Amino acid sequence: MEYAWSKTENFRNIDEKRDGMYPAFRRIDAKNWAKWKFYPGAITMFLTRLILLSVIGTSLVIFIKVLTMNHNFRKDGPIKDGLRKRMIH
Repeated sequence: MEYAWSKTENFRNIDEKRDGMYPAFRRIDAKNWAKWKFYPGAITMFLTRLILLSVIGTSLVIFIKVLTMNHNFRKDGPIKDGLRKRMIH
């Protein structure tokens, strides 16, 4: 969060020379930004991303297990060719 906040410094500091050349891209709401207002969103997004990471990771493991069903990796080695190889890649 602190890293992301530090990267918004160019938007928060008003530079009339820069903003005068590009008035359509001027941030007029940056004066209303406060660091404490970003923390609830950061926590909410972290939990959402953590849950999505778990769900996607679990579904990927299940998908790969289904694709490699009935293949003995110790005996046959890695999958070398065929439809399974293309689907895994």
